Amino acid sequence: MKRLNQFEIFRFIGAVVVLMFHTARETTFFGRLPIILQNGPAWVYFYLLLSGFILTYSFYNNEKFNIKKFYTSRLVKLYPLYFISLLMICIFTGFKGKEKMIIHLFLLQDWIFPKALDYNAAAWYLSALTFLYLLFPILLKLYKKSEKTMIIFSIIILIYGYYIHILFLPLINNGIMHQLFNYFPLVHLGSFMTGMSLCRISMKLKKRKVYSYLAIIYIIFLTYFMNNIPAGLPYIGNYITATFIPLIIFLSNDTGFFSKVLDNKLFIFLGSISYSIYIFHIPVQNGFSKFFPKLDSGYFIFYLILVIIWSIIMTFSNKKISLIFKGKQTI
Repeated sequence: MKRLNQFEIFRFIGAVVVLMFHTARETTFFGRLPIILQNGPAWVYFYLLLSGFILTYSFYNNEKFNIKKFYTSRLVKLYPLYFISLLMICIFTGFKGKEKMIIHLFLLQDWIFPKALDYNAAAWYLSALTFLYLLFPILLKLYKKSEKTMIIFSIIILIYGYYIHILFLPLINNGIMHQLFNYFPLVHLGSFMTGMSLCRISMKLKKRKVYSYLAIIYIIFLTYFMNNIPAGLPYIGNYITATFIPLIIFLSNDTGFFSKVLDNKLFIFLGSISYSIYIFHIPVQNGFSKFFPKLDSGYFIFYLILVIIWSIIMTFSNKKISLIFKGKQTI
């Protein structure tokens, strides 16, 4: 099955936006960026939507889908780098709070209130994603059994989840409530399942060259929209997920020039290191702050370069581990 390389550069952009959201908000240049390049949480919802889409694209028609191999491949791909990120934070913080590390080692931080943002704050996403990965084989089976019902169910969850989010919005400043509505894994089931439903709908559409133009127009529209969000409906949670749906539809069905531009080696390479950028930017910042306590505009570029270099090293080291592991599996 053809790889969806047109999404790789967006994975990289999302990781860099999350990095800037966590580390660059005090810099002079950050406030000059369009909101789409400031809103780190929005790109995490994009990741959740895209994860459901790509997993369904990869495995829906795979008659030899093996649950054990699926789980082990996800584990080998994600966990070693996550473990190193925790180790780095322990070293840079002098092993403070190490007695609570067990929660994070088992990726349970999203389930324990309010621990989601302890240590590596960005890793809450990985905790939620692990839960969704565990559910994926069950969801995939349900989609194959009753696709229309599951698509309708995902739409209901997406809309109802947003309604509940708005209903409790005045209470979200509370630590426990903030974690419940932003980081608790079940809250993100709607985004993930919407991605799965979107894949099934998208795969039935005809591939067209015109989607190149529609994708570019929608990116411009989304950039404008985030800078001028209409009053009345808060741009949070599943609302964010919904705004990325057209972009994924257009890109996944595009056969025109835009996808050809996006399907180049540089963009694919940048996409390949996006997870490392995401999971390591906070540990690297902890170490960087030992020498440069204030991450202003002048130092930010050096910090970003350091994160990218470290991410390249870690990504390719982990790939070697994955290849060794796959070799052992086939023996």
